[in-house]
Order: sequence, then C-alpha cells, then structure tokens
Amino acid sequence: MEDFNVYRDNVAFLYRHFDGFKSNARFFMSPVPFEVKYEFFLKKGRTPFQTIRMVKAPISIGALFLCWETYPELFRVPCGTDGEKTGMVYSFNGSPLSGANDWSAVCLETGEFFQGKGDKNFRTRCEALNAAVLQSEEALEEMKKRKGGSDFTPASLQELVEFVKEKAND
Repeated sequence: MEDFNVYRDNVAFLYRHFDGFKSNARFFMSPVPFEVKYEFFLKKGRTPFQTIRMVKAPISIGALFLCWETYPELFRVPCGTDGEKTGMVYSFNGSPLSGANDWSAVCLETGEFFQGKGDKNFRTRCEALNAAVLQSEEALEEMKKRKGGSDFTPASLQELVEFVKEKAND
C-alpha cells in the first residue's frame, strides 16, 4: 500500500516534470503499483475462479504518461468547481463485458483527488494502456541501442520522486 500512496501522492508532480526524466530509461520504466485485471467468481465472497490480466504488467510511469498525452479523450477528465481544470485518470477498473468502469483521477492544477464511474470505456482504456506499454517497451529498446545494449533495473517510484524533487530544487 505504501507504494500506491507514493504513486498517488506524487503522480501529478511527476507528470509536471515528465520532460526532465522521460529520456532516462531507469526513470521512464519505473513501475506503477496498479494492475488492470478481470476476475471471474463462481460464488460471491470466494477466491477468483479465473483472473485475466487486461493490461500487460508491470505498467511503467512512462507508459501511463504516454497514455495521458496520446489518448486525452480517455485519460483526461474535467475537475475543479467549474470543470475548467484538467484531471488525469491514474487508476481504473471495470468489466470488459459491459465496458462499465470506475476510475480515480487527480486534478493537475489543484492536486485534488476525485473518482468517477459510469462511462463505458473500460476496454478502450485497456487497449490504449496496452498500446502505451508496448510503445514504452519499444522506446526502451531504442534507448538501449543508443547506450550499447546496456541492461538496467528500473528505478522505484520513491527513487524517481527523490530525483525529480532534487532537480526541481536546483
């Protein structure tokens, strides 16, 4: 849960500084602590009969931000009292059958967290996020080629937050 709190509490801050770390493979590929999966249950209250991962994991912070930039109609929602501000969806779940879903978002201007539900975009959001995960993996391969095929370990979100805060204070 601590990782999710680091993610949720810093996602808007990290997005505002995305240009400062998106060319760094370790930071771009920092995994976010949420998965998109669908669980089938035979009886209510029991363990899942079958779980289907709807989006390839791990999802990197870079893939999420690519979604925000590439698919604004799916990942941007109005926020603020007047609806004139922009909120970004940072977590969602739902049904691939009906498409109904719930989502959580953060207002980029105010940092306010809010939730919504009712739209029928679950499968479409999954497809967009899968495309962004694939795009981020391709970008990683390009970065590796430029660096001579070096291997690396993605940074944790906490490392990324500390790096961005340090750069922001320079």
